[in-house]
Amino acid sequence: MVAFQSVNELISFVESCSRSRQRFMTIYHSLLWNAWKLRNDRIFNGVFLNPTRGVEEVKLLAFYWHKRKGKNWSSNWEEWLIATFDVA
Repeated sequence: MVAFQSVNELISFVESCSRSRQRFMTIYHSLLWNAWKLRNDRIFNGVFLNPTRGVEEVKLLAFYWHKRKGKNWSSNWEEWLIATFDVA
């Protein structure tokens, strides 16, 4: 497992490893998409989603996008949830 002391360390690490970078960017885009979607639901539809459920939706969408985008990617849901940013 990798621990980071700062955002700069995280960014440097992600840039050094293409596999981790792809995973990180998928999670990042999923987070942005879900935040935008939840904001719009709240403003326009008056729907409030529990933050815990919002996090689960980010995880699920990131998994789906990463699985669809990845070539020869055989991870399952359980592996995705415990995956780390290992250098490979």
